[in-house]
Amino acid sequence: MSYNFYTDVTATGPADEIARFKQMWFEHALPDDRVFRDEPSCFDCRFDTSYVPIEILEDLGERFSTLNFSLEGCDPLAGIAFRGAIKDGKLALRKVSLIYETAKGVTVSCLEGVGNGGSYRIGE
Repeated sequence: MSYNFYTDVTATGPADEIARFKQMWFEHALPDDRVFRDEPSCFDCRFDTSYVPIEILEDLGERFSTLNFSLEGCDPLAGIAFRGAIKDGKLALRKVSLIYETAKGVTVSCLEGVGNGGSYRIGE
């Protein structure tokens, strides 16, 4: 199965709840999932799925209602992206643009840019 949807999650809050979240995350992490920052009151990670992970994010809000989550995700091949948050256990997402810039600095659609040596970023 191909995992093309990347979701970056930054969790902040009480150290004991961050520790509980990290334990759950490491129990379910796949080989391509990554940790960017691991501190007592902040955990910044990425996980990959084959779909927009709304159910997973809703579950995080229910399980970890004392944590705040900053979220952004995208599927570069489909050209879709979102930004959002979970606060007080409630998920809020909004669709945003996915911007691809070629190695020469030209902005193109994601589908045109894939494989051309550039990079993508999630819009505001």
